[in-house]
Amino acid sequence: MSVTEGRPVRALTLHQPWAHAIAHLGKDVENRTRRTNFRDGLVLVHAGARVDHDALRDLPADVAAAMTSSAVVAVTRITDAHPDCGGRCSTWAQPGAWHWQLAGTVALTAPVPAPGAQGLWIPDDGLRRRVARALPAHAADRLGPLLASDLFPSPERTGRL
Repeated sequence: MSVTEGRPVRALTLHQPWAHAIAHLGKDVENRTRRTNFRDGLVLVHAGARVDHDALRDLPADVAAAMTSSAVVAVTRITDAHPDCGGRCSTWAQPGAWHWQLAGTVALTAPVPAPGAQGLWIPDDGLRRRVARALPAHAADRLGPLLASDLFPSPERTGRL
C-alpha cells in the first residue's frame, strides 16, 4: 500500500490568522462563498503567504507572532457544508457564507513548508509524506482509524517513505 492509497486527501490554503485559528484556536467552520461536496477524506490546512490584517488586529500579539506562513499547519476533516445557519452551527460562522464544518482537527508538531493553491487542491505524495511525519502520536485518535491505516501508512508497514 502506498501513501496515496485509501481515502482522498485534499489541501486548503487559507490566509492567516484563519489557518492558525483552525489549528490552535478551535475554529470549526470555514466560511466560503460556495459549497463543497468533498467529504470522507482528510484536508491539510495550509497557511498561505497572505494575511487578513483586519482579523489579525483582534488577536493578542503573542498569537500573531506564533503564526507561520506558506506551510501546512494541521489536518482536519470536512463533515458537512451548509448555507448560512444564523450562527447556530458555530461562533466562527459568518452570516451569508457557506459553512464548511470541520472536525477532528489535529495541529502538526511542526509546520511543513509548501506552496499553496486556490480552492481545494490535491497535495503531492512528497507533501503527504512530510505531513505524515509531522503528525502527533494522538492524530489517529482525533481523525479516526482511516488516518493510521489508509492514508498515511507507517514506513514499517509499507517499506517506503
